[in-house]
Amino acid sequence: MYRQRPFGRIIIAAEPLGRPSSSSSASVTVPPSSSSLSADSANYAATVRQQLIDRGYRVSEPQLHPASDALWIEFSDGEAFFRQAVIVRDNVGFSVTLAAADSATRAQHLRAFDSVLRSIEWIPRQRQRRADDANGDEFDEGIRQCTQAEATSTSDDPTVP
Repeated sequence: MYRQRPFGRIIIAAEPLGRPSSSSSASVTVPPSSSSLSADSANYAATVRQQLIDRGYRVSEPQLHPASDALWIEFSDGEAFFRQAVIVRDNVGFSVTLAAADSATRAQHLRAFDSVLRSIEWIPRQRQRRADDANGDEFDEGIRQCTQAEATSTSDDPTVP
């Protein structure tokens, strides 16, 4: 998401975390109210938080996002204001970050941030592979047809691409 008025950005990222570690330099207690929040997610949130503190940001304690089981933090360097949610699945750290010029603008974009978190759907690897195998040929054929249609379009109307 990118908006100019008021300015705001939502950035989604993922990073492989390597081997799970039994010990971490930073840790967070998993909230007892969460049924699916993993210790990996809590440790990842704590690690991200500590890295931000080490870089001079003022950072809040991780909070549980109830609809997604992600942990979110707010941080600022005094010039920009951020909210970042993190979650770990299949040893991959996922983050959704909202960036804004001030706290009031950040507050105006919180609905979009929450909407992104609520819309994430985790697809089990086996189901994903079956879907890829079953739909691969149909998907490729659909792309081929769209490409051919664009290549053969001969409209005289300048408003039609």
